[in-house]
Amino acid sequence: TSVSDLHAPVQHSAFQDLDLDEGELGGSVTWQAPLDSTLVTAYAAYLRPPVGPGEMRLAVVSSVLASVPADTMHGAWTKVCIHTQSSLGEQTTPVEAALSDLASSARALSFNDLDLDALEIGGQLQWSPPAQSSQVINYTVYLCRVDEGCQYKTILESVSLGTNLLSVAPDTSLLNYTHLA
Repeated sequence: TSVSDLHAPVQHSAFQDLDLDEGELGGSVTWQAPLDSTLVTAYAAYLRPPVGPGEMRLAVVSSVLASVPADTMHGAWTKVCIHTQSSLGEQTTPVEAALSDLASSARALSFNDLDLDALEIGGQLQWSPPAQSSQVINYTVYLCRVDEGCQYKTILESVSLGTNLLSVAPDTSLLNYTHLA
């Protein structure tokens, strides 16, 4: 009895980063089904580090799309790997795609506080648009504490792409915040 070994790797895998924070990933991984997918029952997508063991399973799906969660740290993961699965198990050798981080933040922020009260601000916040703005749909301005890495923040307002100026109302309380971002 002859035995045939079917090789069914995915085709043309790609990642589109929609998380615009520097050093963070988030978005869609897509691929094309194998040329012969008669025995393929699912696809398993993993994130892999630059070297060494360790991986993070993103999803097992029946379609040709998986998601990388927003705020995934880029430095820890440099490639996405797609394995085909059959009723017998998972393909040993995956198809890999490099992960590229798209960062897009406003630049050259300037603020002149015209509110003379302690612990309150008011005035015009201005900025320059990011060099890469293809994924930007708006700017969100918030108050934060830099010593906490702007982890805790209060949103002041969101404005549309093309707007590079925000009026911060007089008597806006700083609370425990130290910066506009």
